[in-house]
Amino acid sequence: MNKTNSNTNNTEFNIYKDIAKDLLNPINEDVDVITKKHLYLSKLIYLEHLHKRVFKELNTNPQNTLFKTDDICLILKAIKKNKHFIKTLYTESLHNSLSKIRS
Repeated sequence: MNKTNSNTNNTEFNIYKDIAKDLLNPINEDVDVITKKHLYLSKLIYLEHLHKRVFKELNTNPQNTLFKTDDICLILKAIKKNKHFIKTLYTESLHNSLSKIRS
């Protein structure tokens, strides 16, 4: 691994560690439904990318990665929870839309 790749990996790991505790939480921004949907989808894309990257690192060069098995477990849990948050957002939006039609 060259120095540039090592710096990139360290930076990505540090960013991950800074936000790891928030990955399992819902997005609590006071924004409209469309914006919240885009935020959740962006988060899901980030998590999927991170999952692939960590999986690859753990399986190709486990002694030279900062990521651990616990990290991939957290990422997979965050992906599952994020998909649940998206499903809940869609369900609530549909319910609100139907309630407006009935009124």
